[in-house]
Amino acid sequence: MSRFIRFLLSIVLAGCCSTEPPSETPQDARNVILIIADDVGAEQVPAYAAELDLGGWFNPANLPTVEMLASAGVRFKEAWSNPTCSPTRAGLLTGHYSCVHEIYDPMSVTAGTSLEDRTPLYVSLPLLLPTPYQSGYFGKWHVGDAPDNPNDAGWDNHEGAIGGELDSYVGWEKYENGSGPTTVTDHATLDVVADFQEWIALREKDGAPFLAVLAFNAAHSTKDADKWIVEDVSDDCGGTPLPSTAPIKQIYKEQIRCMDYQLGNLIDTLKTHYTSILDNTVIIFIGDNGTPEEVGEGPVASGFSKGSLYQGGVHVPMIIADGHWLLDAEDRKPLPLKPRILSPNRTTDALVHTRDLYGTILELTGNPNWDCGNVSNSLVPFLKDPTASGNPYVVTEQSADSYAIRDSQYKLIRRPSGDTFYDLTATPWESSALSLASLSIAEQSAYDALVAELSDFEDFCP
Repeated sequence: MSRFIRFLLSIVLAGCCSTEPPSETPQDARNVILIIADDVGAEQVPAYAAELDLGGWFNPANLPTVEMLASAGVRFKEAWSNPTCSPTRAGLLTGHYSCVHEIYDPMSVTAGTSLEDRTPLYVSLPLLLPTPYQSGYFGKWHVGDAPDNPNDAGWDNHEGAIGGELDSYVGWEKYENGSGPTTVTDHATLDVVADFQEWIALREKDGAPFLAVLAFNAAHSTKDADKWIVEDVSDDCGGTPLPSTAPIKQIYKEQIRCMDYQLGNLIDTLKTHYTSILDNTVIIFIGDNGTPEEVGEGPVASGFSKGSLYQGGVHVPMIIADGHWLLDAEDRKPLPLKPRILSPNRTTDALVHTRDLYGTILELTGNPNWDCGNVSNSLVPFLKDPTASGNPYVVTEQSADSYAIRDSQYKLIRRPSGDTFYDLTATPWESSALSLASLSIAEQSAYDALVAELSDFEDFCP
C-alpha cells in the first residue's frame, strides 16, 4: 500500500484533518529532534532526583548534556508516559489513547504483521508534516514487530532495531528502510548518533527542514541471561571502563551516562558544523516509561516501577530545549528569527503526557491542523509563555480496564479490583492510599472530580 493511500485511509479512520499536509512551511516553523531514552524514569535525571528524593534513595548518573538541555529550555516536572514503551511510542505517533490505537503492551502485535492487517496508527505523525519536511527515525522502533513498520507509518528514513530488546549492544540486528537484518557490532548507542549525523549532512545539502527521532535502546536490558552485562557498555563513553564484577545498577546507569556523552558529542557537532540548523531546531528529551524494578532504588526497587501505574512506572523526564540557546552568543541569529523559547532555563508543574508531543511537534513544524480529533495537547504555549497554564488532569493507561488519573495533588488508580486514591503531596511515592470510607471534605471533593473526569474518559474509551 502506497504512503499516500495509507495516509488517506488513516484520515478516514480518524474522521478529521485535511487530506493533505501543508504544502508550505511557515516562517516560524522549526526542525525538531526527539530523543527517547528507554526505561529511564524521572528519578534517573539529577534535577528530578533532587526533587523526588525524600529518603536519600537516588544516586543518578552525571548527565551534563541532559542538564544543558534543561538550561536551554523548559523542564516539565510532572510528565507522564504509559507504563511500558510500545503504548508510549504509539501515543507519540498518533496523539491518541491506547484504546484508540489498541497498543497496550510491548507484544500486542504479532511479528511479521503488516500495517494494513492490524489496527492502523491513524494519522501517523510524519504523514502530517508540511511537504518540504524530511523525516528520519533512528534506533528502536517497537511499535509492533513488523520490519517494515517505520516506513509504512510514514517515515522517509529508518535505521535501527525493530524489537524491544537487543541480543547485545555490541552484536545486534539492524534494519534499514525495510531491508535486513544485518548484524552490527558497533555499540547501538553510538550507531544511532552516527546514522543521524550522516543524515543531517544530507539535510544541510538539500536545505530541507526535518523531524528526526533518536530512539535509543539505552538503558534497556538485553536478551542475555544477565540482562545488564559489562561487555555491553561502550569503551567510547568518556569514562573509566567498569570492572567485570560491576553490579547491574551501575551498568544500567553507565548506559544512561554513555547516551548522555554521545548526545554531548552530537550537540558539539551541530554547534561546530551545522550552526544555522541548530539555531532553528527544537530538541526534546523524554523517557518512554519508568525505571525497571531490578535496577531501581528506593521505592522504585519495590514494585513502584516500570510496568505499573505508580509514579515510578509513569513519571518520566521531559525537557524541551531551543537550539538557539545551545549556541554561543555570537552564533545566534538575530531577530526576526525568534527562538521558540524566549526565556529558557525554566520549569513547569503542568500536567502533561508524552502523547502531547504529537500536537507539539506538528505545531512546531507548521501544521495548523495538528488538533486532529486526538487527545494530544500542544505544549508550545509553555515554550512561549512562562505563565501558561495546563490541563487540570492527565490520564494514562495500563490496559483496557486499568488506568490512572491525577490532578495537581491527588491521584486515582482504577483497576477491576477497585479504586485506590492517593494524596501525592503527603505520599508522593504512593506509600499509603487514602481510605475511601473516611475521606475529608477536600479529599472527597477531589475524588469525586477525578471520578467524574474518568467517566468522560470511559465514555471515550468504552
